[in-house]
Amino acid sequence: MADPSSLLYQRVAKSIMRNKAMLVTAGAGIGIDSGLPDFRGKEGLWKAYPYFKNTNMSFTDAANPRFFSMKPKEFWFFYGHRYNSYQDHLPHSGFHALLKVCREYLGDKYHVYTSNVDGHFQKAGFNKRQVTECHGSINHFQCDKCRTIYLVPHRKRFELDIKNFVCNDIPKCKDCASPVRPNILMFGDREWISSRKAKQEGRLRDFLSTNNKDGITIIEIGAGTAVPTIRMASESVFCEPHSQRTLIRINPDPGNHSMYGINYDVINESNINKCEEEITENELFEIKESSKLALKKIREAVKDFS
Repeated sequence: MADPSSLLYQRVAKSIMRNKAMLVTAGAGIGIDSGLPDFRGKEGLWKAYPYFKNTNMSFTDAANPRFFSMKPKEFWFFYGHRYNSYQDHLPHSGFHALLKVCREYLGDKYHVYTSNVDGHFQKAGFNKRQVTECHGSINHFQCDKCRTIYLVPHRKRFELDIKNFVCNDIPKCKDCASPVRPNILMFGDREWISSRKAKQEGRLRDFLSTNNKDGITIIEIGAGTAVPTIRMASESVFCEPHSQRTLIRINPDPGNHSMYGINYDVINESNINKCEEEITENELFEIKESSKLALKKIREAVKDFS
């Protein structure tokens, strides 16, 4: 009997190649293999930032406009440290493997929809006009007073006082000199300027409309259920009626596979040997491996299939 893992990736490759376009949906899990911290649960945040443990703050408290208004130096230590870290880390090889599949086998017919704010898809070479950042970007400032958005200056490094957990160079608006914040959607956020995201989502709608009849593969990577933005986006596209869709869910611990109660059998290593060889119109795959490993295996399987 053939190795179940190999059979699964062969079936995934076959399903990818019968479609003509790809929607990549990505959550925080894809960044972990690049060495970025995991903030899921208090322990993840507290391990990376002991200050929040000492003050009994959660990620919801830290990623909050109230924290910015009440303690801007501490707020900008948190976001400044994250910004510096995102600049210091490179996207892992799985990003590049996925980009090769999009370019070499799908003719650049792809779009990325991500809740990540680090800009690593663009850094890996994905076309910025084919990326939607639904929670905004740490690489852009916004001024609440002027209601403007602009890029963080090139080669910016935040000056951070590690001992006291404060930022010594809080960024200021280039027009009115008021303190600025990242153009990121935070918890309880009424001040987020969403115009940049709205333009990106317009291009996403155009992509889905243009490729609707040709079949779309949805590769969902590292998406959790605590904040299910990415899972809901994946499943809403997968469940569109009268459309050919494939959903590939990559997550070492996928949990409940559906946010909407999708009535499809999940194909994974445990049952791949029992699956019919003939591909059905809509298929849902589950790959319980890291994003880095899974994406590289998908790239090799597609290469072998073609």
